[in-house]
Amino acid sequence: MLISVVIAAHDRPELLREAVASVAEQTYGQYEVVVVDDGSSPPLESAPLELLVGDRLVFLRHEMARGISGAKNAGIGAAHGEIVLLLDDDDLLFPHALQTIQAAFAGHPGLNCLFMGVEPFGPYAEGPSRNRCKALERLFERAQPKELDGLLFFSEHLFGELIGRVPIDFQRPAARRSAWDMVGGLDERALFAEPSWAVRAAAVCTVALTVSTLTRWRIHGRNFGWPPGLTAIEVATRNLRNSLLMAEGLERAFRSGGDERSRRRHRLIVKHLAAQHLAMARHLRVERVGAGFSHLARALRLDASAVNLRAAFAYLFPPGWLASIRRLRGKGASSATGA
Repeated sequence: MLISVVIAAHDRPELLREAVASVAEQTYGQYEVVVVDDGSSPPLESAPLELLVGDRLVFLRHEMARGISGAKNAGIGAAHGEIVLLLDDDDLLFPHALQTIQAAFAGHPGLNCLFMGVEPFGPYAEGPSRNRCKALERLFERAQPKELDGLLFFSEHLFGELIGRVPIDFQRPAARRSAWDMVGGLDERALFAEPSWAVRAAAVCTVALTVSTLTRWRIHGRNFGWPPGLTAIEVATRNLRNSLLMAEGLERAFRSGGDERSRRRHRLIVKHLAAQHLAMARHLRVERVGAGFSHLARALRLDASAVNLRAAFAYLFPPGWLASIRRLRGKGASSATGA
């Protein structure tokens, strides 16, 4: 069983070499490494990587960057393996990772997609590690996994739970070629699209999560989700926009289903999309009341529930607004009396 490890890379040759070295150290030998240089300047070199994995390397280059999702899609398309997994250029595989993946798919022919357990590491790993544990605990409580052969298989509730929040482990897929064909590639409209891919996979595939950790997620201040040079507000705006783009992509993907199950899923996604518009409206309101009004209107068009109507009222009339009006009126009356 050939396993293709797809790595999209941009401007980080030292970290890329570490990632490829972690593949070279695998206890399972039937693999290839597909590296996509997405417009690095200067271009990345293949020679140092060939020293590590020899002719198992497939090296592609985009002269103009297509973005991380576009680069990963190109790598998936160029892969030859029966199993294709994604590895970021700053992350690592544990030596037993490919052996575990091969055994999982060989032992469970009906398994389409395997999500890989993640261990955060690096100088800023404490917070993400804590958040990961909390997210998984909540998911396990609601989606009721059952363990079999070191794999966690989930109830039908997994789809609905992933719509709201996708733990990092579910953003590290290893999937059969047939699963990539069924689900499709990553959404290139989004900045990073693994979360929405996981939701789509949960809808059409038999999926599982490894009990053991197979990948190491490096938290080092240069991660894609926390780019340098941006203020905290700019990072929040960027991430909220990405959440909106992913939600819009999911709405498009599930819009055309004809059976009741598909319609139910679409309704869940529409409610999620409305919630993302509300979150963006609240965020933009910090600058000025009108800044997020278009997002507020879209949220209500999508889902005019009582909860959202109350949220809209709070947006338009925040706490203390009536007291402020009364104070202004009081000042006006005092001025008139003094005149």
